[in-house]
Amino acid sequence: MRVSRKTVLGAVTALVVVGVILFLIRHFRKRSAELFVPPPAASPEAPPAASPAASKVRVVTLSADSWCSFCKQMSAQAPALAEAMQQAGHSFQFVSDTQDKATFDSLSKKFKSRGFPHSIVFKGDAVVGEVSGFVPVDAFMAKVADHVGRPNSKILPSTRTPRNAMHNA
Repeated sequence: MRVSRKTVLGAVTALVVVGVILFLIRHFRKRSAELFVPPPAASPEAPPAASPAASKVRVVTLSADSWCSFCKQMSAQAPALAEAMQQAGHSFQFVSDTQDKATFDSLSKKFKSRGFPHSIVFKGDAVVGEVSGFVPVDAFMAKVADHVGRPNSKILPSTRTPRNAMHNA
């Protein structure tokens, strides 16, 4: 009985495919155990138990540093931003997908982030505004001050010029 070359190649291909599938299953089982670690107790989702006042301003910035170039710019200015926020008496938390993927994913889903970087401004426990995209430190602080002055506003001002604005002038 003679076995054709196609039969042998088909059998070898099937064995390789099965081997690759088994390898991937084992690999992702190990990785899934690492990925689904519960977030630390002091996460930005739950405000601290002893918050001093309902007027405490807090900003959480979500940054997709693994793929977003504007996020990388925001990440580079995060220390200066944290210092400016501290000088203004506000707290600031920077959550990057490269540093804490679970918290990043959880907050992105909770606040329905569609673009990054995405900053959420809290006053006490309430969300009073959002800052979308990369914004230099001075402009970022001005936007935060604007949101803090407007309680519970969901209508956020756009920084973009409408397409037809030039034609109507």
